[in-house]
Amino acid sequence: MIVWWLDGDSRLIFVAMSLKSVRRCGSNALVKRLMVSAALFGCGSLTPVSPVHGQASAPRPAARSSVRSSTGAWKTHSSRDELTDSVRLSIYVDAVQPVRVSYRTVTPRLAIQCRSGELNIAFYVGGPSNDEAMQLRFDDGEVLTLSMDKSTNLEWLYVSTDEQPDIRQVLARLSDARRVRARFTPYLASPVTFSFEVGGLKPLLPRLEKAGCPIKTDSSAHSDEVTERSDTAVVAPSNNEAHAQTYFEFQVERPAIVLQGSPKPKYPSVLESSGLAGEVQAQFVVRSSGKVDMDSFKVLKSTNELFTQAVRNVLPRMQFSPAMIGGKAVNQLVQQSFQFAVPR
Repeated sequence: MIVWWLDGDSRLIFVAMSLKSVRRCGSNALVKRLMVSAALFGCGSLTPVSPVHGQASAPRPAARSSVRSSTGAWKTHSSRDELTDSVRLSIYVDAVQPVRVSYRTVTPRLAIQCRSGELNIAFYVGGPSNDEAMQLRFDDGEVLTLSMDKSTNLEWLYVSTDEQPDIRQVLARLSDARRVRARFTPYLASPVTFSFEVGGLKPLLPRLEKAGCPIKTDSSAHSDEVTERSDTAVVAPSNNEAHAQTYFEFQVERPAIVLQGSPKPKYPSVLESSGLAGEVQAQFVVRSSGKVDMDSFKVLKSTNELFTQAVRNVLPRMQFSPAMIGGKAVNQLVQQSFQFAVPR
């Protein structure tokens, strides 16, 4: 592999080494720069290997491993740790078509992994990303923006376990879908969109339980009660559940909406002379009372911090019609875009 770049003094640096050598060197700043360059210039393997979350994933022979076909397009790979005897299970599916990522063609992969009792959902994207977020769309539903963590070899993105929605809620939604479209932005490149045919996942979920990764949460248990709207009536949760549980839009009978006459964010006066338009994409929970839970507020995208502050200031005063399930008001996780036009 040959890697080159310009350093801070605009001097040409030339390095020649193998990708394996880079991975053995560790994770210092020099190595990370080399690995980013390798991805950008098309060096290294294009074949996704099942990684360990947070570690560079050089392929290694697995002890007592097996790969077999499963339902739909999904496949499974399992192995047993020789030291702890814990089962490592990966359920994965490849994208419908290859895509171009950083000057090369890769086939993205979606993998659900259980390792030592830890559940992960990961996307192989073949190169470094420009940010730590990914947009997903399940079937024809709304677009959901998820926070992602990066593997150290920069080729995998993991659904963050520290953010909402909970990873098991994402898994529950994934198991009910037939198709998933995903979009991420490669480093210094335009956004890339790819899709997966994900039908047939649900029969495989008990294998995750058997491997030591519980897949049920309160929300996933309740989502089993919430059937497709076109099939049967929605089962209402109890009063306690309605106040304690937060639902996705796809899980409710009627989503939360802003009431007419509710205040809107004001364009910052200090920006009026700049002629700057902008946008803020925010995520927050609308309580069953119709008020926003500001502790849940999170900015997904913002073109200016002053626009963000304007949204933050108005949300406590905004009034929503709460989400409903079977005639009961419930909490709902909302993602909403706020547009800022230059006043005339």
